[in-house]
Amino acid sequence: MTYREDRLRREIISTMDIYKAIALWFIETKREKFSRYPAVKFARRDIAEKVVNEIIIIDNVDVKEVIEVLSFALSNKFWQKQPKYMALNKLRELDEDGFSRYDKLLLAMEREKDKQPFNSNENTQSYDTFGD
Repeated sequence: MTYREDRLRREIISTMDIYKAIALWFIETKREKFSRYPAVKFARRDIAEKVVNEIIIIDNVDVKEVIEVLSFALSNKFWQKQPKYMALNKLRELDEDGFSRYDKLLLAMEREKDKQPFNSNENTQSYDTFGD
């Protein structure tokens, strides 16, 4: 994480509701990395905030998990190239197989963690999260 990303993240957390902070962090990080895509450039923050809030409240997902999954999506070389999985407004939508896009990202993240060799000196692999 760059100094700018870390500063933005800390500033956002201190001034907003958590679901708004997560949506803004994700959108701004995406814009910085993928600004050439119109869907990224013109992402609607209000819809992104609503979807993140629904994932947390309606789907009863822990905030740390949401942050970890979104961080995984931004950092994973495969998933960051999948535009429909990088749009917050689409994460709760079900694909043809009946799984939400969020669930697929979560599963991919868990599989990626399982591939990592176990090191008794480390508890888990850590993706970039808000929990400092």
